[in-house]
Amino acid sequence: MELNFEISRALFQSLPKNKTIHDGLVLINLDTRRVASFVSIYANQKLEKHQMLLQYRIRGEKVKFVTNPFFFQEGTGKLYENAKFGKFKVNDKHELLLTSLYNKNLIEIK
Repeated sequence: MELNFEISRALFQSLPKNKTIHDGLVLINLDTRRVASFVSIYANQKLEKHQMLLQYRIRGEKVKFVTNPFFFQEGTGKLYENAKFGKFKVNDKHELLLTSLYNKNLIEIK
């Protein structure tokens, strides 16, 4: 399963149109539920307490975070069709690791 992130769409729309290969950091806000939203491409601005950075890569017409594929046990794919949110760990290099998926009500899909 390939994941499609809302932040990816917003980031891609803000990029210069002549870049097909590009790596960088994106600045995001975390709301009170810890749901992330796009702020801007990071340009050395000071981060607020509720903000963090995520590493991204642009390859052709796609934004790639470290975690774009999601692997699950054969026969369980139907469980994840309605996933709307993911829970991630972010390391000190701002790389993502997907740990679980959640439905629209932020209930973990198991």
